[in-house]
Amino acid sequence: MNARQRHQRIERTLRPAVSAALLCLLIACSPKAEHKHEGGCVDLMDNDEDGQVDCVDSDCTPTAECAGYRIGVRIDELQAEIVSVRSQRRDQLRKLYSEYGGGLFASRMKSEMDKNRKTETASEGEQMVEKLLEGPDFEAFKKRCAELGSGAEMVLLLDPKLIAFLGKPDTKKACTAIEASRRASANKTRELKELQDKRARLPAR
Repeated sequence: MNARQRHQRIERTLRPAVSAALLCLLIACSPKAEHKHEGGCVDLMDNDEDGQVDCVDSDCTPTAECAGYRIGVRIDELQAEIVSVRSQRRDQLRKLYSEYGGGLFASRMKSEMDKNRKTETASEGEQMVEKLLEGPDFEAFKKRCAELGSGAEMVLLLDPKLIAFLGKPDTKKACTAIEASRRASANKTRELKELQDKRARLPAR
């Protein structure tokens, strides 16, 4: 038997074993996807051994069993996004109002601090700032800024200082950003409400 014949004989002998091994590797010996196990997406087990359990596993994400989980994840994301956007808008308004008031805002803040020397915590200081921003002057300023930022027709202004301030390009740019934050917050809040209603309608499992 020459070398070629020996090689062909070995090949014929090994071919079935190799084919079986490959079939086992590709199909039979591989863990089933999480969602292909009966109850696999709600059994608290990592059925496909990929380190992810139930609805956290991407295999389970599209399933009806995990609809509530998907909605819950998005609700958590939206709640965090809304807090962030509102905080950003509040900071933008404070900064702009402080610029409009010049040193007046800082002076009023110092006056409030002087009235209560015991105030040292951040939360109490925050309350003082909120107190200064609850007055009618700030509300009127916020309304005018929203009109400017949205491109709406502004009502007749009698305050020359406010007219001059709102006429600055930087002020319009800031008010446009503030109005964009307000719209983003409103859209996210609307989506949040829709998802909460949708989750409430899901059948109990």
